[in-house]
Amino acid sequence: MREMHGGLKWAHLPVDQTLWADESLRDGFRARVRREVNDTSAVVEVIEAP
Repeated sequence: MREMHGGLKWAHLPVDQTLWADESLRDGFRARVRREVNDTSAVVEVIEAP
């Protein structure tokens, strides 16, 4: 999420639960989201799908 003119910007990266469970892959997923929003300090939160 990133504050921008007119509101907040969200980026979504759907990841299979089994891939997210692999700790060695998590930093790569977080880095990809940060590249998408062009902010290396962006907070990346996990949202579990129902």
